[in-house]
Amino acid sequence: MVSTKDFSDEFNKLIGEFKDAYPEVRLTRIGLRHVHIAKIAKGNPFEWGDYISSKVLSLIKNIGDERNELSRVMGQYVFNREFYHVIFNFGIANPEYPSRITRRHFLLDVDCFTPEVNIDIIGQTKGFNEIIGEVLKTETVGELQERMETIYG
Repeated sequence: MVSTKDFSDEFNKLIGEFKDAYPEVRLTRIGLRHVHIAKIAKGNPFEWGDYISSKVLSLIKNIGDERNELSRVMGQYVFNREFYHVIFNFGIANPEYPSRITRRHFLLDVDCFTPEVNIDIIGQTKGFNEIIGEVLKTETVGELQERMETIYG
């Protein structure tokens, strides 16, 4: 896993080089996206109560007998904050799609962005990271939430 500091250092370097190479370019959108796939080796692929919040799991809870035929279950929340937009995609994306769901893989995909790019791009990306961490810590529970807190502070 790449540390936040290593990522920030590389990102700072990249942005600096980009600005030097293309000083006339005006950025009109900037964002940060984190994609996490929770994988559990054993168990029912539809049982996530020990890891994912009940709000997110409400998408799966009422499926009933159709579970044996499902090949993908995905949901999306779109949040509009004062300066940021957040798209949170979640669910059982199924790496074996279009085959039916047989493995415990749960996707947590958070995209945070803004069309208002300012001079402090690094500061903006830190803000994105904080919001992404907030979403992931809110939408997970137990051991997975502890892992998110370790990653996002």
